[in-house]
Amino acid sequence: MQKTKIILLRALARLIDLIFLNYCFGKFYDFLNRDAIVPHDGLFTGLQEMILFIPFCVLYELFFEYLSFGFTLGKFICGLRVRLLNGKMIEPKHAFFRWLGVIFDFYLTLGLGAIISAIYSKKVQRIGDRFAGTTVTMGNYKFWK
Repeated sequence: MQKTKIILLRALARLIDLIFLNYCFGKFYDFLNRDAIVPHDGLFTGLQEMILFIPFCVLYELFFEYLSFGFTLGKFICGLRVRLLNGKMIEPKHAFFRWLGVIFDFYLTLGLGAIISAIYSKKVQRIGDRFAGTTVTMGNYKFWK
């Protein structure tokens, strides 16, 4: 039951993060194109958005988890936190390896890699967590600990 709860909370946290990212990127993209006089065609605009959105996502994943002590907005709302397997705080290299795992967990397998990996893992780890030696835990956390 605990494993199922963590998997569902992780999925909800991911959804919240994606909604937040999409909203922030939309505001950022509107800000960049506020002075555009000539409208672009759909293909150019789509490529431009994709080229700008990928680094935006990478920076969010890498820096937010490290700078906020293992939280993203979604994880914070859902009461989840990224920790090393020994319970210590993650470092930039762990955040980087977790992000590398996102490529396999979500982008190449459309999320199935993360779900299957978490189900068959004793510590509910997705592929990125296994790369980094981390896990996502539940609990009442103070933001700074």
